[in-house]
Amino acid sequence: MKSARLTLLALTVTALPARAAAPYAQLRPTQTAPKTTVASIPVVIKQPLLPTAAPPSAATSLDVLARLPASAVSPDRLAAEIASSDSVEDAMGRLTQLGLLGADEIPARSGDRLFLLSRLWDGTSSKLLAERFPIDRSWSVPAVRVQTPETTYLIHPVNHGSYFASNRGNVLKLVEQIKRSGQSLYSEQGAWAHFGFVSGKEFNDKDAAAGKAPAAALEHGPAHVQQAQAKASRRFELLFLYTAAPALAMSALSDLAGPYGIALVGLVSAGILWLLLSGRRALSALADLSEAREAARAGRSDKAEQLRREAFALHGRQPDPLEVLRLALPPALAQPYDTLAARNQAMAHAARVNAMATGDKIVHLLVGFSHAAAVAWYLASPKDPGEGPTHGSQLS
Repeated sequence: MKSARLTLLALTVTALPARAAAPYAQLRPTQTAPKTTVASIPVVIKQPLLPTAAPPSAATSLDVLARLPASAVSPDRLAAEIASSDSVEDAMGRLTQLGLLGADEIPARSGDRLFLLSRLWDGTSSKLLAERFPIDRSWSVPAVRVQTPETTYLIHPVNHGSYFASNRGNVLKLVEQIKRSGQSLYSEQGAWAHFGFVSGKEFNDKDAAAGKAPAAALEHGPAHVQQAQAKASRRFELLFLYTAAPALAMSALSDLAGPYGIALVGLVSAGILWLLLSGRRALSALADLSEAREAARAGRSDKAEQLRREAFALHGRQPDPLEVLRLALPPALAQPYDTLAARNQAMAHAARVNAMATGDKIVHLLVGFSHAAAVAWYLASPKDPGEGPTHGSQLS
């Protein structure tokens, strides 16, 4: 009996693994997977990347000018095409049609398109400008001559400076020359007080641009004399304050500076005095040069060169009128319609209306160099600019 029980236990133990595995038998593969070998691994060969064309870069003014000899376009014709353009976009289209600029080479930024045109204009417009706007150098401040059937306008561009008048001596000589000639003088609003003269008529260009009054040329009255005297008095007070205060501070420290203290005080005071009396022209030029360096580092070569030209040509004691014209595009291209454009149109409109009303045959305009070129183009146009916007490109 005992042996029979042992036999039955052994059979039960032997059958347990088979029963436990029975539910999972259907999950076993019916075929044995082939062995993986190196030869059976698929090999994917990656095709080499084909070189793609780099996106075209924007052309610069040097690129365009370098293409002139191989084209049928002369520098004079290029300048004429720019002068005839109604907008920056129109000028870009003309350059493309002339074969000087590819459609994919137009600068993406509107500001860069403006500087491209500015450099092309500066490099090609001398002959056109000399014929259209002769320079009259017989005056103490040279003038741009604009000849119309009714009137001759002589536009005297000045660098009036900041705080203190720049080139004041020559401006006062010009005023006396015009007085002796018996001709009419119109000046930019506030110029008479800045330079210290009371003569001729004053444009109200700032007020007109702000919408405070219609554009006009106003006679000087007793109030103008009092204002000019008051401003002259404040000018000398500020001059004393700005030069004496640093001198006193330096003199207090002169003992610490040793035997060279007095000389150091004198040099600092003289430098401050020169800077103020020059109307801070040097600071304006340095600001342009600093911006030019930033533009060059950013790869904007046309902007950099334009700013360098302006720094040296416009911020001197007396800007040359031809340089003023070369460095300023015609009004249709030069700027968006802003306060500066509104003032330019107001002065041109007022000069034309007053000359017709008074019958003046020769009219002098004393304006800042930033106004002179646009005013000349407006007066030369048969269309009166009036007091509202006539054109202007939007820049970014």
